[in-house]
Amino acid sequence: MCERKIQTPVISRHRDDCDSQYAALACAHPRLRFPGELFSVGEQFAHIHNVRLMWLKPAAPDLLKGLSKVEKEQAGDQKLLRKSLLDSGQAIGALLTQSLAS
Repeated sequence: MCERKIQTPVISRHRDDCDSQYAALACAHPRLRFPGELFSVGEQFAHIHNVRLMWLKPAAPDLLKGLSKVEKEQAGDQKLLRKSLLDSGQAIGALLTQSLAS
């Protein structure tokens, strides 16, 4: 049987890269809507952040400290989107680290 160990730094680096790309795109064009899309880029990134919070609530409520939902009306706020995505990404990373350690 082959056991493959997952290295936390790889997960962390991937998460940071993804969050940075998301935040950069949202910061550059938070109100951009692609043809046929119902939601702007900022609204989609707000949704990603909010889904992370939904996962954290039952799995690790202690990691929700300091995090709050981004409402649709706030999705054009570049600084809020960036901070929210980075913070929720760190919390999800901590959840994964805790889960893999146990």
